[in-house]
Amino acid sequence: MSILAWKSLRIAGLALLCGGAAVVLGRVILAPDSQYAPATSYEFPDVVPGDHGDWQATSSISTLPDVDFLMATAQYDYRQGDRSLMVDAWYLTSTDGDVATLLATHSPHLAHLTLQPHQDGVNRYAIATTPAQETLYLTACIAVNGDSTVTAEQFQDTRRLSRLSFAQILEWLIGQRRIEDYRCLWTLLSMDTSPATQIQDQAVLQAAWQSWHAWWVAHYPTR
Repeated sequence: MSILAWKSLRIAGLALLCGGAAVVLGRVILAPDSQYAPATSYEFPDVVPGDHGDWQATSSISTLPDVDFLMATAQYDYRQGDRSLMVDAWYLTSTDGDVATLLATHSPHLAHLTLQPHQDGVNRYAIATTPAQETLYLTACIAVNGDSTVTAEQFQDTRRLSRLSFAQILEWLIGQRRIEDYRCLWTLLSMDTSPATQIQDQAVLQAAWQSWHAWWVAHYPTR
């Protein structure tokens, strides 16, 4: 390696090192004590706007079951023409994001479902149907950065700095956000189906999920 190339490499390395040190120093100076204060309660909205209609809350549970880190839960009804969909939503303040485990914990009667993975860009979700093919399900965990996941590994990946927006990184620098944020908005959509209409019904369910997911990306609980 030539002397000139070595000097260029050394300068680049020093610049990277200084940049990292500046970020850490700024984090310490701007927020020596983290101002992050986790919420102690949360209420789901009565209405969640959708592309072809609104999700109307039909029930919420004021006395939650004795489940660790479950802050709130609600059920919504969504009507598109003559079709009706239901969504159960759970706001968890700490979880590993594994949807199969969440099903077994919160909806044990559905723990037998075989989850079929699907992906839309960086977002993942799973679809399942009952053995008799009379009910179709779509489920995913919406992480703090807005990505949706199905497995614990995918959920863990959402907390990397490279997956956070500039605004989210800035919030971390000033002590308003934790990188080790394990919150999840777990969603379970369901609708009636039949073997003859399952393909069309799945398309309806996926479109409804995309609308639901997009709204929560912009309105994720602040704590």
